[in-house]
Amino acid sequence: MNKNKFYAIVILGLLLSNCVLIFFIIQKGRNRHFHTSPREIVIQRLKLDASQIIKYEQLIQVHREKTHELMEGVQEGRNDLYSQITRKGKLTIQAALFDSIASNQAELEELNYSHFHEIKNLCASNQLDDFEALSKDLAKIFAKRAERLKHRPEK
Repeated sequence: MNKNKFYAIVILGLLLSNCVLIFFIIQKGRNRHFHTSPREIVIQRLKLDASQIIKYEQLIQVHREKTHELMEGVQEGRNDLYSQITRKGKLTIQAALFDSIASNQAELEELNYSHFHEIKNLCASNQLDDFEALSKDLAKIFAKRAERLKHRPEK
């Protein structure tokens, strides 16, 4: 095989690999923005009507505000806790910070549970079977959301 044939094969291979790479980059970009939000999943799966959607939006707003407050408390507790690493503090301070963080986390779980109970109360009797099916998937639905938020670039 002479030099020209060798170079032609190498160039052809590189062009082909670039085309494959471009194809995968384009495919990944297309699929990026087509996830369904938990809000939309709840609306679709429960088949909420217009008045229920309005009430659901109000529940979401209140839930987000309360969640934000609790998450701030968790983050403040963590900041205080980790600032204790460099100090020679008493173990009672650290234990109190652990308790504070745990308390906020427990309140957050209670808030989430209460939120879904309020959603259940929005449902008409013919939607309760759909709610029961949805309730079995809630952890998965919101775990996916948490995973997306974790990997979102910071603004």
